Amino acid sequence: QKWCGFNCKNMMGRKHEVKPFEDAAHLEKFCETNDASLFILGNHTKKRPQNLTIGRLYNSKVLDMVELGIESMKSMTEFPNKGNFGLGLKPVIIFQGERFEYSDEYIKIRNLLADLFRLQDSERFDITQTKKIMVFTVLGEKAISLRCFTSNLPSAYEVSEDPEPSNGQVVSKEPLVEIGPSVRFIVRRTYLSSEDAFKESLKKPKVIEKQKKKKDNIEHNELGQVLGRLHVQQQDLSTLVLKLSLIHICRCRRIERCRSRWSP
Repeated sequence: QKWCGFNCKNMMGRKHEVKPFEDAAHLEKFCETNDASLFILGNHTKKRPQNLTIGRLYNSKVLDMVELGIESMKSMTEFPNKGNFGLGLKPVIIFQGERFEYSDEYIKIRNLLADLFRLQDSERFDITQTKKIMVFTVLGEKAISLRCFTSNLPSAYEVSEDPEPSNGQVVSKEPLVEIGPSVRFIVRRTYLSSEDAFKESLKKPKVIEKQKKKKDNIEHNELGQVLGRLHVQQQDLSTLVLKLSLIHICRCRRIERCRSRWSP
């Protein structure tokens, strides 16, 4: 069994006997040690082959977990079009299917998957610069598929050559190209939080009330922590004495003393 925490991006290479649905104490302690609020646990047994457990914690306690079985998979190397992505790339996440809207279980699964892949929140984005699109689709009662695409919009749309196009007609040439991986999951087991616990996890700490007289260069973040800014005068680097210059000065002085001693 291997697992990793996404907050600190740690991949655990050693084998750990972890059964999160039977006893989550060891898992909670391990995540607290590594300061990880999200985890992925992969294992393979005869009863549950190709098993993947995704979960998150709140106050060092398991909040939600979902166990997914991998029925079929197509890796990125099997696709002719391979994306070139850098670290920290924020994907566009799309959820398709009525269950993601009306089923309480699948609403929690959608929220968990969005928590896992969304990275930082952003209010705006340029669709032409979208490099990765992740699409989760509900298939049947217990199946979920994942497909990944890249946007080809800068070169995918061109204005029609018709001198008088109707309503600015635009011709599309594969605006989305599948790059993989493509995975079909089966939902096996779930551990979902109660409504009260979920609402408690959504609460944000109250920011410390600002003083009537605002202090310069002092502000508070969303967690109520005090942030300050220090202003330092510009340093004159010409007066800075480096270790190398001191060694050079001492060496020159020794040479001068030797010359004066042996000079006639």
